[in-house]
Amino acid sequence: MIASGIVILQAVPILIVMSIVVAMPDSIVWAIYSKHFWDYYSKYTQKWRVIDQITDTMIDEQDIFENKITASDEKFFKQLKSKFEQLFSTYAKMRKKSTTQSQVLVILDFVREAFIPLFLIYKVLTENLTLGYFSFYSNRAFSFSSQLTDFLNIAVDMYDNGLALADIKRIMELQPAIENGFIKLNNHTAPVIELKHVWFKYPKGKKWILKDINMKINPSEEIAIVGENGAGKSTLIKLILRFYDVTRGEILINGRSIKKLDLKSYYNIIGVLFQDYNVYKFLNVEENIQIASRKGVKPLPISKAIKFADAEKFINELQYGLKQVIS
Repeated sequence: MIASGIVILQAVPILIVMSIVVAMPDSIVWAIYSKHFWDYYSKYTQKWRVIDQITDTMIDEQDIFENKITASDEKFFKQLKSKFEQLFSTYAKMRKKSTTQSQVLVILDFVREAFIPLFLIYKVLTENLTLGYFSFYSNRAFSFSSQLTDFLNIAVDMYDNGLALADIKRIMELQPAIENGFIKLNNHTAPVIELKHVWFKYPKGKKWILKDINMKINPSEEIAIVGENGAGKSTLIKLILRFYDVTRGEILINGRSIKKLDLKSYYNIIGVLFQDYNVYKFLNVEENIQIASRKGVKPLPISKAIKFADAEKFINELQYGLKQVIS
């Protein structure tokens, strides 16, 4: 590009000016579009997630029958249609504006493509120059113009990638809301868990989920926490796991504040099975069972884990047993 530019600049500088004047608006328009595109998706990310969740519910094999019986599929479809119309209306306006600008750019590009040979023909006729002159400089001019456009397109792509990386960078730089402690627990000893006057409400929430909870769980005890839906049973477990910090009161592990514990060492001695547990559909049964293996912790033999979970009959009935991929 530089060599072609120097050659053209020395003989026909106006072609350099023409190429730059036409190429720059094209790149600027696409850079602006990239910025608007990323702003659009950043602004409506949450709504797109809701659309994905509704779509998954409508097509999930386990949900289809219940949706049909309760007629909730019709309600979901209406919600999906409404949200799509809202989001695509905004997107269509953005695209319409971009398309109009693109049409102007096409005209400018056509003017450039026509101007270069016409101007060189004029030079040949008025200055008694040879056809070789026309052929050489037209090739150099088109080469410069094409290479300049490619260079600017690469610059726009880098800008576009930079916008995406900026979002990733912001995520990577997020600091944990829960500050990790420094006390490490013994991997081989079950802890004593104690709640003292625990009150909790979710961040930005106004309603108290838990009020003045006091309880103590000793090693080897079997405790059942019973309550109505929304009573705070799952929230209580999340506090014991320190997914959140209590609003008032304190949680003690072996007599020490849970806030002082190193969470990795704490999680090494805890096993959890939530209502909505994860099944990794790209792993087989054995890999799903072993997914929580931790460094420095001797894993339970897989046969014993299966027996404790009362999963022997289920696994034996699978075509490939432990090697059956969950799907």
